[in-house]
Amino acid sequence: MLDAALEQVEFWDRYVGTREFASRAAWELQNMLLVSRLLVAAAEARRESRASISAAIIPRPTPTKRSTSRSRPRLDRELRESC
Repeated sequence: MLDAALEQVEFWDRYVGTREFASRAAWELQNMLLVSRLLVAAAEARRESRASISAAIIPRPTPTKRSTSRSRPRLDRELRESC
């Protein structure tokens, strides 16, 4: 999927990137193409995805020591009893 995105960015960059434009819109287009290249490169460099589509391969967090703070129901009960 990223290959197709990169192919599209490169296609438009070949046309836009080699020209010098005078309009602000053209400069913004060149900047958007540059940002698009950077986004595709960053996406390719990622090692894992946290998207819902790959939720089955996300490693489960390791269990940690339980918090020593009191739970909300227990606090509510103690507040009612103290009044």
